[in-house]
Amino acid sequence: MRKKRGGAVKQIIIFLCALCVASCQSIPGEENAEKFRANTYLPILEKFTDNTSQYNGFHNQFEVHATLLNSKVIKTQVDLLGQYFQWDKVKQNDRLQSEDKKLSENTTVFISFFSPDTELSELTSKKTPINFYLESSGRRYDGKVVDAKHAGVELQKLYPYHNRWSKGYHLEFAIPATTVEKTPSTLTLTGPLGAKTISFSPNL
Repeated sequence: MRKKRGGAVKQIIIFLCALCVASCQSIPGEENAEKFRANTYLPILEKFTDNTSQYNGFHNQFEVHATLLNSKVIKTQVDLLGQYFQWDKVKQNDRLQSEDKKLSENTTVFISFFSPDTELSELTSKKTPINFYLESSGRRYDGKVVDAKHAGVELQKLYPYHNRWSKGYHLEFAIPATTVEKTPSTLTLTGPLGAKTISFSPNL
């Protein structure tokens, strides 16, 4: 009986040591991803992000943060996600090619929208009182609003200004992002509550 009990204890110790080794091996990859996020990704994101808000007296009607998803932002996003999900080179290259194709066809802006009025926050509703326009090189383009499909935790990693009280959306415009990113551009919000603008720097 003693020998069997000693053998069981030995197996448990070996199992716990294996778990410890496995966890220690995963830490460097996580640390590298967070370092890349802090030192490379977030400074790029900040450069192409702006925000605005609308008040009626002291009453906050809405707040908006917006990021122009140009080629520089998208590339670093793919690099970051590749590190988080441990993609191999083939999958990462496929993702980059897919994103490059989208950049050559449309311009996408991510927005994090907050309003204490829940109905106002439903920007995909046909009843929404807010319209979006992108102005680039003297032309105005209507925006199509779609829900951001990333999970909540992923959105907060990609866009640290986004939180659980806000809703994430993608605004799509029928002009290549590779064209828009060459010059300064402006996102305009219009409606009965008033007009607000958000400015984006060119990708230099």
